[in-house]
Amino acid sequence: MPSGDLLNRLVDVVFETMRDCLKLEKGDSTLIVSDRGSADVALVISTAARRLGVEPFIVNIDSLGRPLRALPASIESLVEDIAPSYTFYVAGTLRGEGPFRAALIEKALSVGAGHVHMPKVTLGILGRLAGCRETAEIISRLHDVLSSSRELHVTSRGGSDVVVEVGRYRWRANTGIIGRGEWDNWPPGEVFTTPYRVDGRLVVDGVLGDYFSVKYGLLPEPVVVEFEDSMVADVRGGPIAKEFYDYISGAGECGLRAGEVGIGGNPHIKEPIGNMLHDEKMPGAHIAVGDPLGSATGAGWRCSVHVDMLPLYSNVSADGRSIIREGVLLSSSS
Repeated sequence: MPSGDLLNRLVDVVFETMRDCLKLEKGDSTLIVSDRGSADVALVISTAARRLGVEPFIVNIDSLGRPLRALPASIESLVEDIAPSYTFYVAGTLRGEGPFRAALIEKALSVGAGHVHMPKVTLGILGRLAGCRETAEIISRLHDVLSSSRELHVTSRGGSDVVVEVGRYRWRANTGIIGRGEWDNWPPGEVFTTPYRVDGRLVVDGVLGDYFSVKYGLLPEPVVVEFEDSMVADVRGGPIAKEFYDYISGAGECGLRAGEVGIGGNPHIKEPIGNMLHDEKMPGAHIAVGDPLGSATGAGWRCSVHVDMLPLYSNVSADGRSIIREGVLLSSSS
């Protein structure tokens, strides 16, 4: 557990973020879904909630038989019984638990709750929540730039060279400001959509999402993914590359299909730490295969996997206009 000084500092940060970016009132309740590895994070969030006059309920999912493939009836009943204003997911991720996390979000929204998605969050990441309103303003401006774009060109220091056609599906701004009946990730700081077409080479020298982020952190060697007409045509690299391909292909054709392109723009996140939730918010681009996050983008298919792939220090242009260079958000883009 964190020391007293650290606990107080983090509670201050989370208190201010909950106050400024959620619609909470005294007497509301929250449900925090946790596990052994995130008990310290759950403590910080619950302490901040109490300071706001909000009652926190914490459920530890380790006792429910992980990996969880679906939403347990006990959690479903708890959501209905306490009718929380917001649910928080702060637990880690295990292979195959994607459908469970998606079902938790759907259940929260179905009862009118907001959902704060923070998988495998750490105390260090909690400290990066400061400046929520400033980040939201930057991401909103970036959204305005990208929502009118039709083609993105992504390159990176490691050798990525990808062309992404966009414009058919909605762009979603991850501002971190979450209303009732909405969900978003914390820390905030990206704009994403479902791509219409992806072609080229993505050199993933940063981090892979889903359970890979927890298992490996920053990759010891790059995973090279070749796209042809939005489908993964080839994956090269060492043992992690094979594990990655086996995992996504095991979900069927949808697991090999590009489901998301995201552009990070959080000015407070400058260096990778090996945690996808954090690193994808750095200025730069990431692409995911699998589920297209259709509830946000309007895409009409689903998949049991969703794996983000992050190249480090990328360059991004939108319709020929440079918006990110070497992992730095250009002022003209926001």
